[in-house]
Amino acid sequence: MLTNIAKIVENSQSGANISVTAVIIIVLTVIICMLLIYLIKKGVFSAIARFIHLTRNAAKKHTREFNQAIGFTGFEYDASKDMFYGGMDAWQGRYGYCALYDEAAAVFGMIIDCEPIRFDYNGKKWLIEFWKGQYGMALGFEVGIYNTTAKKDGPNLMYKRAADEERLRIYTVLKKDGQPLFYRNEVHWWLTGFKLGEFAEPRQLSMDIEIRFKDTEMRRAFVDALKQAGYGAGEYFTYGNTVSVSFARPHMPQPLTRIWLTDRITQWRNRLLCRMYQKALAKNHTEIKSTDELKLISPKLYKKVQRRYRPQNRYAAFYDESRRG
Repeated sequence: MLTNIAKIVENSQSGANISVTAVIIIVLTVIICMLLIYLIKKGVFSAIARFIHLTRNAAKKHTREFNQAIGFTGFEYDASKDMFYGGMDAWQGRYGYCALYDEAAAVFGMIIDCEPIRFDYNGKKWLIEFWKGQYGMALGFEVGIYNTTAKKDGPNLMYKRAADEERLRIYTVLKKDGQPLFYRNEVHWWLTGFKLGEFAEPRQLSMDIEIRFKDTEMRRAFVDALKQAGYGAGEYFTYGNTVSVSFARPHMPQPLTRIWLTDRITQWRNRLLCRMYQKALAKNHTEIKSTDELKLISPKLYKKVQRRYRPQNRYAAFYDESRRG
């Protein structure tokens, strides 16, 4: 299915089959919504919300142990901020980045603003991209750093994650309706933060981002790319080799799959999931003593959660498709 979606997106970029793409996305969304209604009736999401609540309570007491338990997802938990974030060695890094990932996001319940900034530096093509919005049952943000030595260019160009020596200091504050939600500050290739059970439209969220570049040449290349993307005075400023960017509305074209109708249907579903999650939390006051008990709560549910948060095969399909292209 993912290969077919990738081919459809590629054809749509020529402007010939945009209406066909819209119809297919709508059909897929309707199918997903029907599946959601079925799962709601079966009480699966309430059980998952309770499971996550129990794991979060355990994580606050045993964060290191908990992070080991959820390592298969590529994410870790910060008990002090009650948020999840991508690990330094997350498996997502193995599959790099290509534009097809953004095209597929809406299909998988992620309604997010994307801002890819591309520039050349030190013999490589670089991409620094910002994301913010609703990731299914969580709101959050991402700042990704990628590059490639490929000579060709195009919409399906595959980038690799920045190597360890190429990681940059990134500081990001995520805001909702102008009010700070949380921040992250780290030398990373993929700085992220996600708040489970919280809902927002992408337009409600904004990011204050600071990136410290390796040298003046790299900083200038990035700033020139910002200007070409449409950023003007007041949306960014520099001091030394650090660039501060305010990302509220995207300047670059958004994925073709981000159409009004599918956005509304998907966000209705996401809002419902968040409400169900909050309702389950309000009814549940149970805590567990250690994360060793997690697997004992419900082995079947534990496996369902593992499958839900282990989507490597999706990335692998796009990765293989882009490599062939």
